[in-house]
Amino acid sequence: MLSLNSSAMYTGASALSALAAALLGTGTFWPIGLLYEAANVLVAIIAAAAIRERGAAGH
Repeated sequence: MLSLNSSAMYTGASALSALAAALLGTGTFWPIGLLYEAANVLVAIIAAAAIRERGAAGH
């Protein structure tokens, strides 16, 4: 399970880095800001779900 987690993390980081590099090639920076904003929102949703699940498991 840990190796799957690690490989998924590196795959996502590589894909988003490639996307950011392609967006930087256009010369505008606002798409990269939107990309990072979307990533932050996704992380917050996943963290909230994990905390909620952990709290439900403890009861």
